Order: sequence, then C-alpha cells, then structure tokens
Amino acid sequence: MANKSDILKVGLFPFANIEDTYDSYIQMISREFKKVSPNTDLDLVIGDKFNPYAPDLSEYLGADGFDILEFDMARKDDFHTKVLEVAIEPFRYLTPAVEAVKVEGGAHIGYPTLCCGNFIMEVKRSGELAIDMGDKDYDEFKNSAYVAEKYMVEPNKSHYTRLLGGKLDDSDGWYLPFIYLDAFIDVHGRQSLQQGIDDVLQGKPDPIVVQRLTEFSSLFPKKQLSTDQTIQAIVNGKIAYFYGFSEILGKILDASNGSLKAFGALTPTLGKEKLVLVFTDAIVINKVRFEQASEEKKKVIGQFAQFFTSARIREAVVMGQDLNPPQIRYLLPSTVEFYQGTNNLVYTELYEMVREGVSSPSMTEKKRQDMEDVLTKCFTKKEKRERYHFSKGIPIDIDASCSLNDILEELDVEESTTADEVIDERTLRHEVRGLKFWNLDGNSLKFTSKLSNLVPHQCETQELQEQFASSESSESANLTNFS
Repeated sequence: MANKSDILKVGLFPFANIEDTYDSYIQMISREFKKVSPNTDLDLVIGDKFNPYAPDLSEYLGADGFDILEFDMARKDDFHTKVLEVAIEPFRYLTPAVEAVKVEGGAHIGYPTLCCGNFIMEVKRSGELAIDMGDKDYDEFKNSAYVAEKYMVEPNKSHYTRLLGGKLDDSDGWYLPFIYLDAFIDVHGRQSLQQGIDDVLQGKPDPIVVQRLTEFSSLFPKKQLSTDQTIQAIVNGKIAYFYGFSEILGKILDASNGSLKAFGALTPTLGKEKLVLVFTDAIVINKVRFEQASEEKKKVIGQFAQFFTSARIREAVVMGQDLNPPQIRYLLPSTVEFYQGTNNLVYTELYEMVREGVSSPSMTEKKRQDMEDVLTKCFTKKEKRERYHFSKGIPIDIDASCSLNDILEELDVEESTTADEVIDERTLRHEVRGLKFWNLDGNSLKFTSKLSNLVPHQCETQELQEQFASSESSESANLTNFS
C-alpha cells in the first residue's frame, strides 16, 4: 500500500451529469490514467467531500488537502495565491478560458477543462414547430418573443404553459450577479464588465439592464421551479425551451427517452452586442502540497495535468463515452480542437458564441454576495408588481380562435424549402431578420418584414430610473512547465 503522501488526491468539479452518480466518469478517468502512470494510486473525489463553491476553500488547499483541484474560475480571487503558476499553450484553448486562468502580471494558474454559459437550448419533438429567436439585437429578439409567446402559450392554441424554463425561474441566487453582468455586457459592450460590478456594489444597478432582465424573466414560470422540475416540464411539453447551462440539454434528452431532439442553441440578446458571459472550470495545483512532494510525485502531478486536459479525454468526457450507452453530455470543452472536429449542429452554434464570449469575472465570495444582496432587492420589488408579459399589447389582430394559417397570413409569411436547407441557413442566421418557424420533418415557414412593425412593450422604466439613479503582460518567469 502506498504511503498517504504518495497518493495523488484530485478533487473534480461536479458538472451536471446525465446520471445521478459520477461512478462511470470516475472509473473512466481512473482506468485511462492507469495507462499513463501504472504505479500511481489515484484518489478521485467528487461530490460531498469536495465542494468547489464552499464559502471557505482553505481546507482543500492546505497541506492535508488535495494535490489537484478543478475549480470554477469565478472563485479565482479566493484561491489564486495558494496554487502554482503554470505554463499553458494558449492557442489550444478558447480565448475566454485563457483569460479566466490569467492573474495580474499575465501568468496563468490553471489548465482550462470546461466552459459554460447561459443559452436558450432548443429541444423539440419530431414534427413540432421550432422557433428561432436568432442572432438579433434586443428589439428584434423581444419582438420575436412577443409572437412566440402569443402563439405557443395562448390558451386553446398549444399545450405549452411557458416559453422558457431555467435560471430565471428564480430571480435570485448564486448566479444572479453573473446573469446581470451577462445582460450588462450585451447592453454596454465587452469592455464594460468592471463598470457593471462597480455600479451594483455602489447600489446603483443599471436601469436599462434591470428593465430588460425583468422583461426577459416574464417568459419564465412565476413559481420557482427546481432544475429537475423544469426538465420534467419540458419533457411533458409544458415548457418550450430551456435557459441555462448547455449540459442540462443532455439531462433533458435523457429524461425524454428519445422523444425530444436537440435542435439548436442561442444566446438571448438583451442589447446590441450579442455577447455571452463564459464561465471556465480549470484544474489547479495546490502549491503547498506540490512543494512538499517528492520529485517522482511532482512528475505524476504534471502527467495528470496533461492527461486530463488532452483532446482525447476532453472528448471522451463531453461525448459521454463512459455512459452505457454513450450519450452526449453537451458540456463545453475549453479546447479548440474539439469544435474543429465536430459536425454536431448544437456544438457548432455553441462554439460560435463561446469563442467570442467574455470571460466571467472572478469575485471573492463576499463581493459576489454583496452584489446578490443588492440585485435580489431590485428583482424582489419587481415580483411585487404585476408580472410583465412579452405577449401583452401585441399590435396584430390575432384572437383566441385564430389558426396557425391566420397568424401566418397576418404576419406575411413566405414559404421556405426543406428542413435540411433550413438547417444550412441557420449558419447564416446573423443575416436573417424576423422570426422563423420550421417543421423538423421537412416543411419550413419564415416570418418576414411585418415583425419590424411590432411596437415594443413599455415597462416601468421611469420607476426603475428613480430607484436606481440615486493589457496583456508577459508570463511570469517562475512557471511550472510540465511539457
């Protein structure tokens, strides 16, 4: 039996797995690393004994903690002084992922593994009409949502009760500051991130961003749903789309037992910038444990870092090769080569968004909590008013008895061709204006110019205004290079 100090102890990030346990994932990593380092005793920990979102991370990073840890780099400010600076190959990774593992002075402190962001995930039954609210600015996106809400949720027209389910079922919570910042960069641009943080910490959230998030939240159930409840509502045909991390798509498809198809992904555009805030998970090396390790163990630590971030292992994890049968997890690998080699339509669309995305800021838990406290008060006030609905006040003549053909005639629809051609068209949809409906089995219909005549719903902007008005440096010379 190996000495305790010789065991390689690794804490892994608990991504949203398709299965209830991570047993097959742990077994795959252990089995494959044994081929790289046959004599290493590997202790992989995921779940109760390693919580990467714990308020205090010090126990994991001490002399009795882990050798290697996989963290969400949104927590970087809580641990960056306790981990090694390392040499990475930036060209291998998505740009936001490289930014996420960078610290002041330009050095890197981790190897990116996964990225994630909040997207609208399109899932449909074969033969159903799928709605693309596409690559638009805010007014176009909102107009599209008006019609989608009207058609899909109107009583006697559809079995759906809400257009969207997911993160904004509950307007507060751990991710609320990040959802706010995601909207903020859409409105004010990629360079505005720090300003967005400062405004909230000063108690002055941007009234335009608050208004648009409030309008967007009206597409979600008023009653808070857990993720599992949202998944079941989508499978049961009560909610049309999921909003949140892409890996939930894998859980939705698994729960549907094949009745649902993955059709696409998009980012809700709450401004003109069409940006998504990108979170990055990365493995980091515990500095104190590394400094106390034998030369042989230091070598093994380097081997694991290279192994775990290799293209082969990243693809195996993402594509669910450990599952029986294999199932795509719809996790987002941080390595560019995965996307260059895939023909999966959903991944192609996700790649276009995340590679141009903005790296999520790192905040101490105290700063994040301070932002959450301010924003929760803001959105709690919104919940006390009558809930906004995108479908109110649509200036088109559609009553409860209208058929789909009536809607198409009212909106001046032109017929398109086949589903395959429509899917090809999706790659160019940044040039398309208006809302598109298409049938997954072949028939396609596209809304055209009359959408531009829809009048945006007016929210209580004045009330919000009154309430809320009151470069690259060189890497460090002292890097740990395992290449």
